[in-house]
Amino acid sequence: MSTTPLVANETSDWLEKEIDVILDAYKNVSISNIDRFNLIEDTINTNFAGKAIGRFVAGKAYSSAPQKTQEGYILLFKKHLALTIASIMQGYSNQEYKLINSKYDDKNKVSLIDMENKSNTI
Repeated sequence: MSTTPLVANETSDWLEKEIDVILDAYKNVSISNIDRFNLIEDTINTNFAGKAIGRFVAGKAYSSAPQKTQEGYILLFKKHLALTIASIMQGYSNQEYKLINSKYDDKNKVSLIDMENKSNTI
């Protein structure tokens, strides 16, 4: 993402495209689970602050660890995050969704986006 904050609508549009690419991969039976996972992992590595989140999660243990351990932790954290998202996305692949109520939080410098899920099984 850009270093300047995107307005909420631009962020919402970007997120919708990312979600659609991943969900389409789950709907396409010719794409292997490994390729689906790689798609999610690439998205995380390209677009998310995995290092910052991993450092926050580890807390004091991260800051007191040697650099090699810190680097290993971040790699494992991102891999675990990708595995978790891959598992979740598989469950959503047959559902419809709508991004609603997008807004930008100036104080925390983040975009907040609510998502509504609709199951096709009803």
